[in-house]
Amino acid sequence: MTFEDKIRKIAFKEKFTKIDLLIDDLLLLDDNGIKIYYAPFDQINKDAKIILVGITPGWTQMQKSYETTISMLNNNHNWASALAEVKKKASFAGPMRLNLVKMLNESA
Repeated sequence: MTFEDKIRKIAFKEKFTKIDLLIDDLLLLDDNGIKIYYAPFDQINKDAKIILVGITPGWTQMQKSYETTISMLNNNHNWASALAEVKKKASFAGPMRLNLVKMLNESA
């Protein structure tokens, strides 16, 4: 079963909690209590002018990515368009965006 199939089984909520999303179906790795869960950030912008490497989505981004994905799928959008919308709405969502902008401005 793909992650798309697993996500399509999750009922939409306005706000997901960790209990809703930190589930075995979405678990990628459990290594001595360190757990890594799938978040739907698979879309790649091949026209990007800058690439940021090594930034992992945190809870805020994961939560927003699932809210966006499930909402899009429930409104009859396909998987690819849902992932593209996740990139727009969930990438660097919350305080991460402000911190990233601050770091990039300081290095300029």
